Amino acid sequence: MQAELLTGTSPEHAAKLIIDSRFGLQEKRDGVRLLVRRQGNTFEGWNKQGQPTSVHPVLASALCSLNIDEFILDGEFESPHFYCWDLLSAQGTDLGAYAYGERYKILQVFRGCSTVTVLPCWTDEGDKERMVYEFRVRRAEGVVFKNLEAPYRAGRAQPVFLRVREDVSTEDCSFEQVKISKKWD
Repeated sequence: MQAELLTGTSPEHAAKLIIDSRFGLQEKRDGVRLLVRRQGNTFEGWNKQGQPTSVHPVLASALCSLNIDEFILDGEFESPHFYCWDLLSAQGTDLGAYAYGERYKILQVFRGCSTVTVLPCWTDEGDKERMVYEFRVRRAEGVVFKNLEAPYRAGRAQPVFLRVREDVSTEDCSFEQVKISKKWD
């Protein structure tokens, strides 16, 4: 199973995505990429290269507590917690062709699982700008801009990634660069 991979972006392009209501913003976590499929009591996992990998027993046990016995989740594992941002299938329905905004709404049912965090997705321009700043202050890995109208596509597709840490090279971005370039567009 192939994951949808991130593509880097420039501060100028990120500024445009902040004001574009078609794009949501999420935190880029610094965990291990993991696609998780449940079929009954069987769990399978795949890494970002599409190679099979194990699903941590604590995560599998927690996911068994849900009344959903077939699904595929996309996220990052930071032992023993799973941060997810996408739902590719549920109860026999392939959701990959659905718009991300629709998949994200359906994903909310996983909020009831103790070891799963559904990453927030900010869509308001002011919220997106505020969160880029907060993530930079926290020295988070970065942010991801997701096209709310896009289907899921394995490989390098729609989501774009912007690094927000202060200690990155000048090719990467700081919040000040995003804010400045936004003013000039």
